[in-house]
Amino acid sequence: MVSVRAEEVSGPSKMVQEMEEVGGAYKFLRRALRYQEVDFAATLGWCQDGLKYSKNCVDLVPAMVAAMPEGEVKAAALASYRKQMEELLAIWEKAILASQNEDRAALEALVTQLGQSRKTGHQEFIPGE
Repeated sequence: MVSVRAEEVSGPSKMVQEMEEVGGAYKFLRRALRYQEVDFAATLGWCQDGLKYSKNCVDLVPAMVAAMPEGEVKAAALASYRKQMEELLAIWEKAILASQNEDRAALEALVTQLGQSRKTGHQEFIPGE
């Protein structure tokens, strides 16, 4: 039996679309740091995009949480999602400052944090990831 996510049948949800943009900004930022010379103007733009698209997701509800029956478990899951999103926003804001200050070491550390945040969020809110 083949498992298909609902968004694959009906098209991606707003959350999926926004999170793909967040992921794209993260990937471009991560790749930019592979080079000897970092284009901080470009990293600044990607950080600003990551922050913008992350903000768009704060008030959205992951499909897994939306499908839960009303109650304490659903409320706790939604609270966890919102907390993780606030932490993600804080990381993007720090990354913007690091880009503005051309602080490669800080930016590299923040990219690591972004990757961990992504991994944690996917494990908690995307079944099978």
